[in-house]
Amino acid sequence: MEIEYKKDGNKNYMIISSVDFDENDYRFQMVLNNRIEELLPIRINYLNNSKEIYYDTTSKISLQSAYARKQMGSKEIIYLLDEVKKISDSMREYLLDMNHILFEPECIFVGRRDEKISFCYCPEDQGEVQENMRTLFDHLLEYVDHNDREAVEIVYGIQQITISDNYSIQDIMVLIENVLAERKREKQELQKVKAENIFEVEETKKSFWEILKNLFQRKKYQDEEELEHHTDMEMTEAESIQADFEDATVFLATSGNTYFITLKSNNLEKPITIKPNIFPCIFGKSRKSSDYIIDSPVISRVHMKLSADDNGFYIEDLNSTNGTFLNQIKLAPHIPTEIKEGDMISIANIDFSVE
Repeated sequence: MEIEYKKDGNKNYMIISSVDFDENDYRFQMVLNNRIEELLPIRINYLNNSKEIYYDTTSKISLQSAYARKQMGSKEIIYLLDEVKKISDSMREYLLDMNHILFEPECIFVGRRDEKISFCYCPEDQGEVQENMRTLFDHLLEYVDHNDREAVEIVYGIQQITISDNYSIQDIMVLIENVLAERKREKQELQKVKAENIFEVEETKKSFWEILKNLFQRKKYQDEEELEHHTDMEMTEAESIQADFEDATVFLATSGNTYFITLKSNNLEKPITIKPNIFPCIFGKSRKSSDYIIDSPVISRVHMKLSADDNGFYIEDLNSTNGTFLNQIKLAPHIPTEIKEGDMISIANIDFSVE
């Protein structure tokens, strides 16, 4: 399947070619001859004995482009998910299969004026809808406003739900309802506290969701060469390491013990050392979604997660393209696996020893 974009007078189109389909199939005719509100209007164009599908994208912009610069808050995420539910209901009403919806961000469109979400129906089966939607939800990690607490809760919750192969849209909508109910309850309690003039020290008790917010905090990844060319001040290597240690925010277990972990590369020309100072944290090449950036074409946007609890440290592959390996054994996606000192972690083809 090939995708291109074309402007024809005052009309804009997304065009799909190299698709094998029967234009007389009743399902395609259903989409072609009915105005399904959540779908972009389509038509067939014949060119050199081949067929092209034209999607009318006039006055619309792709989801990918819409959030390339601005970020999605909880309001936008909830609206998107609500529209996913609507298209699921409409497809059922018209006896159509959700496996034919394109869930890539470049194939979902947002109205420039009304911000209405529109989807694309492809006559060629795209595979399991759960897997396709999981890809969309992974992109939300990149688009989310990390300062929006509700947005962070929803996106992280979705990630946990989609680990299962049998999740449904309803599972995600229930998550949203629970998050909103919790926010409402917290606001009511806060109003009650203010009314009773009760003051509490919040730092003594962090909520679970405040800890989750650390998942999306930013930390620029630096290797030794970047540290040597630091423009703010000149430091020796020892001073740089000491400064990193002093500035670090480490995970404190409920037992009162302090935990540290270090990852050192083994097979790079210029060795790098990573000392995570937030947990959980994301490794990947996306500068928007990763806490530690590894700029390599073999690394996925969000590749691996490192987390910690009272018992130790865990790594989790985030459904990366080239995989995450522990002691040369490839990990299954979205399953946290404990790591210990002396282990070797391979993020694609980059090896790190655990210290």
